[in-house]
Amino acid sequence: ALKVRIEQDHRYHFKEEEIAALQALMDCAHPDWHVLCDLYQTKQVKPGAFLMSEAFLDILTELCEEQYPYAAFSDTFHTIRSMLLPVLYLLSQPIPDADMYHTICTGYGGLLATMASIIKKKPLMLTEHGIYSREREEEIIRAGWVLPTFKRQWIKFFYMLSDAVYQQATVITSLFQRAKDTQIELGAAPEKCRV
Repeated sequence: ALKVRIEQDHRYHFKEEEIAALQALMDCAHPDWHVLCDLYQTKQVKPGAFLMSEAFLDILTELCEEQYPYAAFSDTFHTIRSMLLPVLYLLSQPIPDADMYHTICTGYGGLLATMASIIKKKPLMLTEHGIYSREREEEIIRAGWVLPTFKRQWIKFFYMLSDAVYQQATVITSLFQRAKDTQIELGAAPEKCRV
């Protein structure tokens, strides 16, 4: 099993489903957010410790070999680490009690609301004024700060965040029909969506 050094004298042993969730997160695929929330909320894995661990390096090395064999390892390392850092810190934040959680976007705020809904087992409502993932995609395509090799990965990252919110939300609203159609196209269940 992969190990993560959390503190000097303690190592955390990941289970197979935890490794799979971390791999999917780093690949910007469809991670099991319930498993990730449990890791960072209940088991309190420290984000910095994970990002400096052998487990992180092992998963990253495998990702590099499969998807970025011609990219400089340091570029991949810093790109993936900068994607994960805010997500892991969000996942480790304390959650206020509420009867319901509400978010106006599917980005970082949406992820925080998703985590709260998962941990507290309360409903989540999304009121999306624009299609966040599409807006980020347009910015990334034009961005000079993103290396061309990693533009696709950054775009996948924001679609992954959107998917987490769409899957967890009980109700999803939009301002007009085309936006609702786009939400459904991106994976939101039609029965959850309203204009």
